[in-house]
Amino acid sequence: MRVLLDSDVVVNWVGFPHLLKANTIALLTNPETEVFISPVSIWELGPKVI
Repeated sequence: MRVLLDSDVVVNWVGFPHLLKANTIALLTNPETEVFISPVSIWELGPKVI
């Protein structure tokens, strides 16, 4: 399965994994799942990180 992550999920996955639901973690850690992050999400997060 292919999954395109929203910027909120990226933030939670990296910094606050305890906020993700169990089925989301299972999906993201499944070796058969291809996880994609849009360049726009990275652009969106840029000002928040600085």
